[in-house]
Amino acid sequence: MKKPNNNNGKPTSSTRIPAGVEQDGATVYKTGTYQMFWDCEYCNTPKLLGITHRFCPNCGAPQATEKRYFPKKGEEIALENHDYVGADQLCPACETANAAKAEFCQQCGSPLTEAARAKLVQDENQAKKPDSKKNNRLYWIIAGVLLLLIGGGVGIFWTKNVGLTLTAYSWERVIEIEDYRARNDNTWCDSVPTEAYSVSRKSEIRSYRDVPDGEACTARRVDQGDGTFRTEDVCKPKYKSEPIYADKCYYSIDRWQFSRSVTTQDRNHEPQWGAYQLKGNGGTCQGCEREGKRQAHYYLHLTDNGKKSYQCDVDEKQWQTVELKSQWKMSVGGILGEARCGTLQKLP
Repeated sequence: MKKPNNNNGKPTSSTRIPAGVEQDGATVYKTGTYQMFWDCEYCNTPKLLGITHRFCPNCGAPQATEKRYFPKKGEEIALENHDYVGADQLCPACETANAAKAEFCQQCGSPLTEAARAKLVQDENQAKKPDSKKNNRLYWIIAGVLLLLIGGGVGIFWTKNVGLTLTAYSWERVIEIEDYRARNDNTWCDSVPTEAYSVSRKSEIRSYRDVPDGEACTARRVDQGDGTFRTEDVCKPKYKSEPIYADKCYYSIDRWQFSRSVTTQDRNHEPQWGAYQLKGNGGTCQGCEREGKRQAHYYLHLTDNGKKSYQCDVDEKQWQTVELKSQWKMSVGGILGEARCGTLQKLP
């Protein structure tokens, strides 16, 4: 079979023509129109052309639209100035393919008022099934993560109650001491504190912005249903990250800041704050000190029947009233046995 020599059987290069916008915002450009192939099911003649050969040139059989397929790369036959009017109509009487604008079947003369449209062929290169091995691997990864989450949830929420005996109590009190001196700091120069001194500037990256950087395009082939297919570029804008520079200021500033702590602790019922002496008598001078935050912790030490020990931090009022060898109950983790001190209760 001799095919017509349109551009030596090669696709022509053409200017991209805007053809619409996808739902995801991608711009579609039409890049060409080509003939679909079909194989005659009666005489097995292959690679017949969708437009040129509406009937088999060897046996005269009408073109079967369900036998159409996309040509392999390099075998495309381009069409110039093709007038596309829609997908072919299938005659309800003899199933012959007719042009979309035809009113009567070219084969048997039947009216085409109730004719169905030719089914479109999907490009196999664009409809490849996902790799089953990758799918299986992903399935097992997801299943493993779910099992870990379930196991972790069980470990977190599963608890058991234990009986406890109070064996000891202890306390700890901490006083933070701050000192006043020059600190090195930095910030963007549009927000430098007024108290800053010895200021120096340096240009640095403050943020980034996305700037256009061309397009990322993918090619696709679309069956038009009339014996032709069109090629399209589906393009999304690309962006690159561009740094935005600004001046950063490095400076010294006099500030109060944590310097040391005064800690007292013991295993009795007589908590007290530690003694200390401040430098500079509490004034504001280089090296002067002042009292900062105070923290206090009061601990109950308990043991279960298996001699496992637990420690719970409670408020001072409750801590002051407890007695050694008193009985308690508490929930602990069902797997690791960690204390849930929020559930600690004294038994009558």
